[in-house]
Amino acid sequence: MLFILFSLVVFISCNRKNKFREKYHYYRAINGRDTADLTISKSKNYFKGEFKIFYGSKAIMDSGYVRGKIVGDTLIGNYYYISYGGQGESLPITLLMRNKKLIYGSGVLTKWLGFRYFDTEIPIDFESPKYIFEKINENVK
Repeated sequence: MLFILFSLVVFISCNRKNKFREKYHYYRAINGRDTADLTISKSKNYFKGEFKIFYGSKAIMDSGYVRGKIVGDTLIGNYYYISYGGQGESLPITLLMRNKKLIYGSGVLTKWLGFRYFDTEIPIDFESPKYIFEKINENVK
């Protein structure tokens, strides 16, 4: 009886670990000499992850995390990062999922009570993106 109880506890705990294991997706975009790496995990209608932008060389970069919600084929959230100058910043971020790629949208920023967000009167531009992220293998990082 004790063996059955022990086996049941082990089985439940192993299943619980697998249930909460997050699956990460790795993306990279190159624009001229700049390289951007994005690692995200998705759950239901939300996403979170890490975002790094290397400017020219690997010595100068912005590094931080992203999180937000998924609306249809669009990821809408914020990028919380420390600039290569050392000060913490927050920017809105919008990514469009198209053909297994993530397209980095740009828009007009507005500031209210210290928070920056995209102006809702002007549409987000996905036609001339700064970055187009392609999925890469985790080992390439």
